[in-house]
Amino acid sequence: MAELKASGVKILAPPIYLMLALNDKGEIVPRIRQGRKAAGLDLIGWSLERDGPLNKGGGFYHRSVKAAIDRDGDTLTVLDVLAKQVGVRAMFSDWPATTTFMRAAWDEVRGWPRGRLFRKAHAAKLDAD
Repeated sequence: MAELKASGVKILAPPIYLMLALNDKGEIVPRIRQGRKAAGLDLIGWSLERDGPLNKGGGFYHRSVKAAIDRDGDTLTVLDVLAKQVGVRAMFSDWPATTTFMRAAWDEVRGWPRGRLFRKAHAAKLDAD
């Protein structure tokens, strides 16, 4: 990873199946570990909703967690693990409503005010969180 960073790479963009796995309990967990974070590389994942209905186990992009996918709402679980545990900077999605909904929900839980202008004016508070 340090070699990539030294050559000028700043962001990696792996597909979901390379970032997630299942643990012994069948829970969705990160596959990518601290090496890329220590090297200072950011992640952008792809593609959140390209597989179609997850109630059929997903497809190509969700293949590493297929056994844990049995309903469309599992998209939110996948996104939550990618954001909070893997630490993706952004996520490609064919349907931006899902990622927008999750961001709004996280903002609400953290007590962050809505709206870009308000966030910009209070950037110090947001950075502290």
